[in-house]
Amino acid sequence: MNFDVEAAYKKIYELVASNASVSDSMQQMIRLCELNFPHGDWDALAKIDYDADVASLSGWIPDVLWKYPDPFPEFKGLFFGLCNPLREYGTQLDMYLAYMQEYNSHKIEYDWLFVADTPYPPNAFANSKSLQQIWDVAYGTPNGLNNKASRPLCLAFAAFAARSLLENLNPSEISRRSTQIGVVVGFDTGDILTIGELTDNGFEAASP
Repeated sequence: MNFDVEAAYKKIYELVASNASVSDSMQQMIRLCELNFPHGDWDALAKIDYDADVASLSGWIPDVLWKYPDPFPEFKGLFFGLCNPLREYGTQLDMYLAYMQEYNSHKIEYDWLFVADTPYPPNAFANSKSLQQIWDVAYGTPNGLNNKASRPLCLAFAAFAARSLLENLNPSEISRRSTQIGVVVGFDTGDILTIGELTDNGFEAASP
């Protein structure tokens, strides 16, 4: 059975724009994925406490902003990047926060995402338990879900977590020179979504 990536992305946009909690949004994503590709491991993924993880990350963005203040003449956006850092216990999955000098919500290609070769700031990882648990379940057995779980669910969690963590912030808390900040989530290797913008009215979700 082919996995319907377009349906998964559409669902992410729909849930980012909703008032559903991160856990409720993840449950809906998991059931959608399960319809696409039935497997016993979806139940284990549904048992992860996504809301508790997001609550534990409440100080992550303010801490990064305090340690690494507005670095660019024109600050355009925030990128929540998903990657596989190699740590003491082997390959893991986490997300980091990076600042964007460019932002173009109307351009499908993301060649504007990083003007520099290296994202800034360095080592701004969330240390998310949920992302690691998704990775562990997806790749924990020889016949596991692998990318069929890790790609859509990690992308979805990053989007829902970003929305939740940014809801109480405004552009002035991030940059003194920006009144509108784009919010983008995605893997370093591709699968990138512009999920909304942070304005003086708070986080505003994007259309698919």
